[in-house]
Amino acid sequence: MICVDIWDPISIPSIHGHKYFLTVVDDLSRHTWVFLMHSKGETRNLLLNFIIYIKNQFKKDIKTIRSDNGPEFEYDDLYNKYGIIHQKSCVHTPQQNSVVERKHQHILNVTRSLLFESNIPKCYWSYAVNHVVHIINRIPSAVLKNKSPYEMLYSKSPTYLDLKTFGCLSFASTPDINRNKLDPRARKCVFIGFKSGIKGYILLDLKSRDIFISRNALFYETIFPYSSTETTIAERNNHMNHDFSFLNDSHINIRGDHITLNNPTREIQDNDSTTDDEEDKTTENTTYEQSNTEDNIQDLRRSRRDRKPPYYLKDYQVNGSLAINNSC
Repeated sequence: MICVDIWDPISIPSIHGHKYFLTVVDDLSRHTWVFLMHSKGETRNLLLNFIIYIKNQFKKDIKTIRSDNGPEFEYDDLYNKYGIIHQKSCVHTPQQNSVVERKHQHILNVTRSLLFESNIPKCYWSYAVNHVVHIINRIPSAVLKNKSPYEMLYSKSPTYLDLKTFGCLSFASTPDINRNKLDPRARKCVFIGFKSGIKGYILLDLKSRDIFISRNALFYETIFPYSSTETTIAERNNHMNHDFSFLNDSHINIRGDHITLNNPTREIQDNDSTTDDEEDKTTENTTYEQSNTEDNIQDLRRSRRDRKPPYYLKDYQVNGSLAINNSC
């Protein structure tokens, strides 16, 4: 028996235009297959191909298919041809198809984690999903008595030597063809998964944005090019609404999460224009502004309004001054 379900469309299509994916879970081994789709109309051909694949590769016949009430699974002629029983869950009762529903939740949770860590653009979510399924099928499960779905299906232990960190920095060797002695020997890339049937790694070229497969690659699994400091600062600045107009670019230096003054002794004046009576106090104001500049930078959201003690503290000592009760 297999459990099938279609993941709802995402608002961000993949780099290849996929909006859905069909998930197939073997009820016994819990082995999972994922098929990317542009539309739900591809479901029929995918199910037919999967039935033939299982029979040819594992010498087994699919006897039962469990799904929800989606019209994309209404293929009575297909089921009758192969003698398959179609089990459907009741309306608004997804728990009756819990095996694949929970598998969807598992896949999406790990996919989000990979995308958050690597900071890869969301249009590459299809590669993240395929990589997650590749990992899940090789993780031992308590439901399977500490065996992995891969071991349950193929009756042999999987290899973990080829596993790499999703989104990490990699350098792929360039082919010798059409390469002279001064050309680079490697391409700076990002690792985004594996390709079924090919002994190679799927890599994304950081310069040309080409996606290709390479066997000879060197990986730096603790470095994520899309999570660089420059990218983080740019994203942070796009979401900040603070007014930095009272500081000139020559006064501050932003490096990572630290903000320092290039010249702390230089006079920094507020945007508010000063009157003639205040010109004589320039030196005094400059010293005061310099002492408060670092505090303003550390807490840019601090209000500039005059602070007054609360009314209920009128009879108490507040910040070195006595709040006088006017009624006395």
